[in-house]
Amino acid sequence: MAISKNPRSTNARPELLEARPDLAEFLHYLDALNAESARGAVLIAGTFIEKLLHEAIDAFLIGGKSKKKLLEESNAPIGDFYSKILLSQALGLISDLEAAECTIVRKIRNRFAHDIRVNFTDDSIINLCKNMKMSPIPNFVGSDSAFLIFSTATHTLAVRLLNRAKRVSEVSLVRPC
Repeated sequence: MAISKNPRSTNARPELLEARPDLAEFLHYLDALNAESARGAVLIAGTFIEKLLHEAIDAFLIGGKSKKKLLEESNAPIGDFYSKILLSQALGLISDLEAAECTIVRKIRNRFAHDIRVNFTDDSIINLCKNMKMSPIPNFVGSDSAFLIFSTATHTLAVRLLNRAKRVSEVSLVRPC
């Protein structure tokens, strides 16, 4: 689930990274998105958001073998995007709005990953994008806007989740003695 690191990110924005080192991964994510087709951008955005949920859950759960089995082994119960969304919401790690946006991102990502003909002009994708609430685009004007709405909504969601793991780790569970 790694996002490739583009050295251009760190070289192009040294002042920002000096002031906000926590943004380095997000800047690499943006660079990766900008280098991709719409299909690639969907896959990268979905992977990045899933990774942020994974990190928040990992930060919240008590360490040990059980946590590793839940999150990382093959067929792990919390190994897929859908399970991560549900658990994050149930634990209060994400809001209902964030869970709804994650669910739409997951559905769009799955369609693009499993159907080589799907694109942002498909009615099913347009309808999913219409339901995204985190995009600052006020009015949906048709298929030309679907990718823009998806992009702005996923950027907003990623920014909201970016430091969630750090904040969650400050209140994570502790194993009783």
